[in-house]
Amino acid sequence: MGAASGVLYATSAFDMPRYVWDSYVNDFVTPPADAVNAVGTTAARRVAAHRDRYHLIYQRLMRNAHFQRATLGSSAADRFDITPVKNLVGQAPGMYLLFGMLTQMSEHKLHLEDLDDTTGFFTHHAFVLVEGYLRPDRSFEIHTIAMPPAEERTATLKSLNPTLDFTPLLSEQDTAQLLQIERTDDDASIVFVSDVWLDQPHVVQALRVMLEGFVAQAPTISPRAFVLMGNFTLEPFVFSPQAVRAYRAHFAQLGSLLAEFPALAACHFILVPGPTDPVDGMILPQPAIPRDLLSDLYRKAPANFSISSMSNPCRIRYCTQDIVVFRQDLMAKMRRHLILKPDVELEPHMHQHLAKTVIDQSHLCPLPMRVQPRHASFDHALRLFPTPHVVVLADRVDAYQARATEADVFNPGSFPNNGFSFMLYYPSNRTVEEG
Repeated sequence: MGAASGVLYATSAFDMPRYVWDSYVNDFVTPPADAVNAVGTTAARRVAAHRDRYHLIYQRLMRNAHFQRATLGSSAADRFDITPVKNLVGQAPGMYLLFGMLTQMSEHKLHLEDLDDTTGFFTHHAFVLVEGYLRPDRSFEIHTIAMPPAEERTATLKSLNPTLDFTPLLSEQDTAQLLQIERTDDDASIVFVSDVWLDQPHVVQALRVMLEGFVAQAPTISPRAFVLMGNFTLEPFVFSPQAVRAYRAHFAQLGSLLAEFPALAACHFILVPGPTDPVDGMILPQPAIPRDLLSDLYRKAPANFSISSMSNPCRIRYCTQDIVVFRQDLMAKMRRHLILKPDVELEPHMHQHLAKTVIDQSHLCPLPMRVQPRHASFDHALRLFPTPHVVVLADRVDAYQARATEADVFNPGSFPNNGFSFMLYYPSNRTVEEG
């Protein structure tokens, strides 16, 4: 369910529409209901998810000037022709540029896969560009491997159907009005806090101090929303009647804490579960924390407070800006399954490599589903297309800020493990500040 609060709109991953590429109209379209229902088996849904990802990135590449065919009077010096993998059959030895998904078909043998065929080398479900030499024995010698370049959001929206937005379509008048608010409201901010361990008194006290600080600094700093992310307990939730009662009591404590700050009634409080909260944290996307477990929170918090329980990931639109929020220990998971070591001489910061990966792949977690299980029918909810303005990758590693293409990517860090740090995002000038 979506949740609106003036200029701010939050939506669940499970409410995001799915679009598929239609090569006949050369655009994304909403699939007919019978086509969606026809994808019945888990295997078929996985194939559909990979096919949709392939088309999403491929059509993006085809709009890139470097991969468009040279026209009469244009120079071909800086253009590259992508050869479909299936077309390598029967081709003469020589240099070729390929695009496809890296996959491991058998032990110790790596392959590049597109929708039609495979040829023997590489792995791990990222879509890549590979340049190399096709030998006479039909093996392929890789010279260069690279991520498919991302596309700026403005370029995507100009090229495709404008109804691709994840929230209700805005009229030109609404967009103009919201853009005016966005640019002139210099004090507006959104606060992001991760690992809000409500079962730890010192964490609750630190949260109280943080809220006191915002009240004291008003109106110089004026949060429009607080995004509180899990895990909401230090110890992983293990279902039992006692654990359910304790979990409710922890959120009742949060409700009582919010009641201490009536000045924050105009703010929107958004709750996003972590991997160990009492929703299925092993499979993405995670559902929102059930309202039944939050009943004491709503009972204790003032009635005029806006509190929304969202999925993980979820999306927020503030005025005209698209913000994606994802709570997952993604850095360690991605590094644990690397095929090639990143070039630390070219870019020494691991978080910059991670930011580039998720933006270039247009996906929050481009790992095999056996590594990171996902609801294949909702894989589209993890896609980053068009490129969002902001991607919050809340992780237990140290806080960081990065930029990829035109997206701001940051991690607020673990609130209790990083000196009670959090992040503020200022939409008016698109800056991020560590609190």
